[in-house]
Amino acid sequence: MAKSIPKLKQVALLEKIAQLSKAGIHQRNIAVQLSKYGHGVEKEIGQSCLDAIGSGQSFSHGLEHWISINAYQSLSSGEAVGEFVRGVQEAIEALNVDEASTGALFKVLIKPIGGLGAILGISALLSKYAYPSLLKQLPIHRWGGLSQFSYDFGLFWLNYGVVVIVLTIGLIGFVALTISKNGNYRKAFDNLPFYKQYRLIQSANLLSSIAHQTLVGKSLKKSLLHYQKSSSAYLSAHIQTMLNTLGGGKSNVGDIFNSGLLLDEEHSTLVLLGEIGKTPETLYKSALIHRAKLLTDVNRLKTWGDNIIKIGVGLIAFVVIGGLLSLIFNIAMNQGAF
Repeated sequence: MAKSIPKLKQVALLEKIAQLSKAGIHQRNIAVQLSKYGHGVEKEIGQSCLDAIGSGQSFSHGLEHWISINAYQSLSSGEAVGEFVRGVQEAIEALNVDEASTGALFKVLIKPIGGLGAILGISALLSKYAYPSLLKQLPIHRWGGLSQFSYDFGLFWLNYGVVVIVLTIGLIGFVALTISKNGNYRKAFDNLPFYKQYRLIQSANLLSSIAHQTLVGKSLKKSLLHYQKSSSAYLSAHIQTMLNTLGGGKSNVGDIFNSGLLLDEEHSTLVLLGEIGKTPETLYKSALIHRAKLLTDVNRLKTWGDNIIKIGVGLIAFVVIGGLLSLIFNIAMNQGAF
């Protein structure tokens, strides 16, 4: 099975496809161009698209395993209603939102987290090698409070650091495994960090895609069904609730999308928009609101997360270095007294 390429390469690929399509080149010929003149993996992607078209499937089907699920859903939805270029542009927008949210958050926090790990490692090494040798020169009951705390702090990470790392990796794995799942237990996590951002990303992409499909005359039911085909278990369950509501005779788009996917405030806004506007316009406006909310939340997480970790690193560095220096000074003073 093909492997998804990095997001920036996905954007570059889709921008190339958009340029060719805007120039009037049909999807099959775009695939031919990619397979002949593409760079590196683009040739494989072009051949994958040619194979899909040759077997009676869509161009986007050939890209399914090469691009992210959000980008694929946007592209597929646009192609399904004859709006291929719009679909490509929406796929690019979906990738940009992903990169501006999860990607940017990771890039901002990775350095301070690395710094935190480094200072904790240093504290453990000092407690294992430096402090024992200093202990021979001055009994621990004569150490200052900061030095004793620094020593105990390092011992904790020396003894339990691996356990904490394993638990952290386990937590990250748990989030990765459950974030796209469905079930009553999953609802309890909806407003937690990362789960909330995932929810906002899914909401914005769904609303935008359905808006464009209905804009060209596709029914809301068919639009939802098409999007559901390639959705995660989490999103598929929400779409099924929407379809059930639609089947029950509801017509206000706010009522139909009342599945618990949208944030309460944004759902209330969608209900109000549904009373004054047409379905495509209403959904697209709501998609823009969700994307803005997502970026605001991510920027807040980046700022607070970065600041909190940096302050934590600074405090720990003060304890570790200050404790060691004060002990060395204490030993020097005691030796000088004799």
